Amino acid sequence: MVLLVSAFLNPAMAQAPNVESPPSISDSYVIAQSRPYTFDLTPTADGYCVSFVQKNGFQNYHGNANQWIKYINSKVPRVGSAVVESYGTIGHLALVTSITKAGIEVYEQNFVGRWIVSHRILNTYELIGYINPH
Repeated sequence: MVLLVSAFLNPAMAQAPNVESPPSISDSYVIAQSRPYTFDLTPTADGYCVSFVQKNGFQNYHGNANQWIKYINSKVPRVGSAVVESYGTIGHLALVTSITKAGIEVYEQNFVGRWIVSHRILNTYELIGYINPH
């Protein structure tokens, strides 16, 4: 697992000046939404996580999930962000739909199985970063 995770990490990204720093445990999350978000939670034709995230506002982003690391622009979650995770052999993507005291809630496709849209609280140890829509 260490080799898999290290294949996704980009040390330069952690020090990039345009990447927001993660909040501390004592910070409270303030969700500032510039627009209301509606999510299309129906499965996509191919059943994969990338197409599910693409159809929810990220249609201009391409590649396997592990290739989306180049699009990461934040370490701070926001409703409407795409989550890039190291899970699986080619990474995984999900959508942040809520941030609560319980954690970062996401909807995703192909985590439980192909064509299955599911909901969970994020495991942050697999988290690489967030892509906030512009």
